[in-house]
Amino acid sequence: MTSIRFYQVCIWIATVTMYSVDAKMVDLSHDQTKETLMSPDNPKYRTQRIFEGQIKPGVYAKFNSYSLGEHGGTHLDAPTHFHKTGDSLDKVPIENTIAGGVMIDCSKEVAKDPDYSLTLEKLKSWEKSNGKIPKGAAVVVNFNWSKRFTDIKKYFNTEDLHMQDKYRFPVVSKKAIDWLVDKRYIKILAIDGPSPDLLNRNFPVHVKMLTANKLIVENLKDPGRLPAKGFRFHATPAKFVGLPVCKLEPLLSFMKETEVGRM
Repeated sequence: MTSIRFYQVCIWIATVTMYSVDAKMVDLSHDQTKETLMSPDNPKYRTQRIFEGQIKPGVYAKFNSYSLGEHGGTHLDAPTHFHKTGDSLDKVPIENTIAGGVMIDCSKEVAKDPDYSLTLEKLKSWEKSNGKIPKGAAVVVNFNWSKRFTDIKKYFNTEDLHMQDKYRFPVVSKKAIDWLVDKRYIKILAIDGPSPDLLNRNFPVHVKMLTANKLIVENLKDPGRLPAKGFRFHATPAKFVGLPVCKLEPLLSFMKETEVGRM
């Protein structure tokens, strides 16, 4: 187990213990391999063997180094990504990385229109059925887009990968994110697409979230497995000093119904 994963699992265990012995964990991350989808200008995952063999008589060990670009696979955007004086990964308070979660299912809308943008009306409709989005929540948006993840042209919905202005995928509208931040005071926005903003716009979601010291998680794997509410979302990054983005293994713990109101 890597030190990063061990750190995340320890956080999960501590949090679950406080709330419920009946909780279970769900992993929402894509595997990171040499073939894992990366943004076209980001280097892919590479490894180099440092040592493998008998480190002591009868004791086997293996050591490696690895490198990869920030933007690809399941990853977290820290505030400094779009906010000059915002928190870098090592400065993000740990309490900002764990939150009670809600899931907004937009899969039907996206099936009809791959250019769909999450609207304020959709959020209000969700609240009519499920209750008010709690203050400090993690809002997970399911576009059912992760099914395209293994095909970069389908994921960015274009044949011309060299022209980012032509990328097309479902996003979050400015009205929706303004309302989520200003009226519902969310902590985290997490999506199963490459970005909550189209790359030919002025990045209203990134600017709104990150200048308010909120967090964004991109490229989730199959969040449609989640219920509309009643889970805790964990997105604690490794503490790379000064950096704005890192790979992430977002985890979910499902709580007993009696614990939902305490999240």
